[in-house]
Amino acid sequence: MLESRGYRKSKADPCLFILYDDNQTKIEGLIALATDDMIHGGTEKHWSNMEWLKQQYRMGKYTTGSGKFTGKMVEPADDGSILIHQKHYIEEKINVIKIDKARKRQRYSQCTPVEINQLRTLLGGLSWVAKETRPDIAGKVAILQQTMPNPMIKDIVEANQVAEELKRKPDLGIRIQPIPMERLRVGVITDASWGNAGERYLEDSKKDYWEETKTSWIRHHVLPRRLLFHPGAAPGGPDLHTISRRRTTTTSMSTSSDEWDGKDGIRERQEQQWTGRTTFIKSTIEEEVNRPINERFLQLARTHSQGGYLLVYYDANLEVSEQLEMMTIAAWKSYKLKRCTVNTLSAECQSMIQGIGNLHWHRFLLTEISGGRLNLDTWEQELHRLPFIAVTDSKSLYDTVNKCRNTSAHIDDKRTAIDLTILKDDLEKTKGQVRWVCGTNMISDPLTKKMPPGFLQRVMKFGKWSLTETGHKKLLEIHALFNIKCGPCEFQGCKTHH
Repeated sequence: MLESRGYRKSKADPCLFILYDDNQTKIEGLIALATDDMIHGGTEKHWSNMEWLKQQYRMGKYTTGSGKFTGKMVEPADDGSILIHQKHYIEEKINVIKIDKARKRQRYSQCTPVEINQLRTLLGGLSWVAKETRPDIAGKVAILQQTMPNPMIKDIVEANQVAEELKRKPDLGIRIQPIPMERLRVGVITDASWGNAGERYLEDSKKDYWEETKTSWIRHHVLPRRLLFHPGAAPGGPDLHTISRRRTTTTSMSTSSDEWDGKDGIRERQEQQWTGRTTFIKSTIEEEVNRPINERFLQLARTHSQGGYLLVYYDANLEVSEQLEMMTIAAWKSYKLKRCTVNTLSAECQSMIQGIGNLHWHRFLLTEISGGRLNLDTWEQELHRLPFIAVTDSKSLYDTVNKCRNTSAHIDDKRTAIDLTILKDDLEKTKGQVRWVCGTNMISDPLTKKMPPGFLQRVMKFGKWSLTETGHKKLLEIHALFNIKCGPCEFQGCKTHH
């Protein structure tokens, strides 16, 4: 039906229809479909077509200007920008989980079935908001989702903190900036955190097993091992807040006793390999069970890395200017890297490859909207006329891509060397450029680690960013001028907290 009125279905997205002028170089109208929702805009020719469409089909709400689209509020501003937010959803649907102070202190206790259902419900709402309009919470939510199906009370506390953050700024969202088409570019800002994602348990042997008695928990070690055993290292064991900090390790060679929660609680025994049992005595002594627990046993289980990227449409001046330039955050993702990495360089490289892969789809779409008739067999060559940037705060990745001629000789880990070779080849074919920014100017950090998202929230609010230190300082000055409270942050120059 739409094609009969001159609209062309996008090759990049079959739910997007484009109306060009007679010369096929200028957009007259756009229509995007999502299930039973539609959003559109264009010239008088397009609006004439929409009036015709209304006569052909019965439509529900048909609004102009502000309105809802797929559960998001769309609000045009006087300066030509468009704000997309979910204030209504956050205020009505996101609710913290009620938990008393005594339960909060049991941070490393396993959640009950009721608490797990409550957390699952809250994470469902948070993940929807994080996916649609709030990249500033995407990393925290993605990492919290990895705690299922065995969450702890600490995870409920952290989920509540994310919900409270949303409640404080419910109208924050994505600002679409009115960047002229002739200067519109698309880029990606990638980041990775090494070794901060993965499983909840350090080990899960099918032969070793737990035994509970009236006075103790006993872990039977059938398989030979080297490390001393931590009570939180395997599923099915005791609540860490109900046992003594002492453990007794019994092997065929000897019996020893020490504290499992000390700095060296997880270490090798003197015997090269051993079997036997580890005993933990149950305790109700308040002073003992309420002592803070070292989180090292959880950190050792995190053998994967968290990756993330922000896909942005930006003013071409951003590549050369020291001023703040307009930028729209169009897509983002926080995810666990599929392959375990040996170092930070490997993690950063995987994240950039993933980000650039998604970037190409947007480049394809932007080129198509600009009037280009792309050939699917030669799209890489045809996209050459649309350069892009891939931004990282990893100096090692930047140097390796831009300065290292022989990657295989420079990188010890040859699997990473292959990834870097693929990345460099892709950048050369598609006319991409890797740019480096200092850590304080990196806005993708909240997608890969638990950290204050204040700087990213500023960029979201104003819709401007800079690759340079000068522009970074100006953004901080604007932040201080408007006295925007972003929570404790570590960014130099933030006058609210320094």
